Amino acid sequence: QLENVEPATVAGAIHALAPHPFHPDVLYVGSVNGGVWKTSNATAWSPGFVPLTDHLPSLSISELEFDPTDPSWQTLVAGTGRQSALAREGGPEIGLYRTTDGGASWAVLGPADAGTCTGIVARGDSIVAGFSGAGVVRSRDAGATWQVVSGAGTGLPAGRIMDLVADRGADGVLYAVLARAAEAVGIYKSSDGGAAWTKVSDAAIDARIGLVTFNVELAVGHSGEVWAGIVNAGQVSGIFRSGDGGASWRQLDLPLFPAGEPQPVSCVVDGTPILVVAPGHGLADGDRVRVEGVTGTTAANGLWRVGMATAGAFELREVEFPFAPVAGNGAWTGGGVWQQVVDINPRFRNQASPAAQG
Repeated sequence: QLENVEPATVAGAIHALAPHPFHPDVLYVGSVNGGVWKTSNATAWSPGFVPLTDHLPSLSISELEFDPTDPSWQTLVAGTGRQSALAREGGPEIGLYRTTDGGASWAVLGPADAGTCTGIVARGDSIVAGFSGAGVVRSRDAGATWQVVSGAGTGLPAGRIMDLVADRGADGVLYAVLARAAEAVGIYKSSDGGAAWTKVSDAAIDARIGLVTFNVELAVGHSGEVWAGIVNAGQVSGIFRSGDGGASWRQLDLPLFPAGEPQPVSCVVDGTPILVVAPGHGLADGDRVRVEGVTGTTAANGLWRVGMATAGAFELREVEFPFAPVAGNGAWTGGGVWQQVVDINPRFRNQASPAAQG
């Protein structure tokens, strides 16, 4: 989004990008409520963008992907969906659009009433897409007809799909994130282009996908590398990496940053929850704090969420929902410092500000 950058005016929120793999000046963007746009001078100081889909039924674009099987790189598939920060307002969710001439013309493919599109894998006549309502759908005839894959005895239960990606180095290998489902949530893998699926996520990943999960993003690298980022309640909750195509996973450190200098604790009160006495701490309920160096009540050491903060003390609770109280393990014998930490997503971002709308 561009705002207050002369001579540009507000261009609207962008939710999808499709850069040309060989021509850096060619870039397609999918805007939250402004359709698909294209620039042929993306590396210029002030690129010029041309709208491509103003005539189509919906301008709410949630996904945009090239079809890498087209050697001319003129085939793209766009997904419709409401991703606006302004109460998810937008146009109708009518499925997918497809162009084979670089955006000069588009075909409306459907499927209708599938919800917000959350991922697209296009390979010639084969198109696989993930949706918030229908789950994973699959077409073998370039979108003329569709098969609902989720919940159809394919190994992938019915439910909301939060992301769908392909391994470009392994033909037919796809990954999808299933959330808010009656059955097992998690990351699923297909090795046959989306016909059959197997759950590959571990218990640590599954435990972080729940009712407060806003989004899960997947990325696939080389030689079976898969990355997963989970956002809960507007904050990064977990980052995981697999180096073997999902057979095993390693949890990575969260990108947390200190806010201010470490401060000494005055006292630690053993109990459930543990109470940290720190007059004038300035913390609020829900903030995250790292505690180190406490002796005796050593269970206080770690990364926690602040609960029931008063002017002179705060409780320690687990970082993840439902924010269980941290249990003490012995009387405090001295020492300890606390420090507030924040992540890359500001917790109190004004969702109603012009910069947040699209």
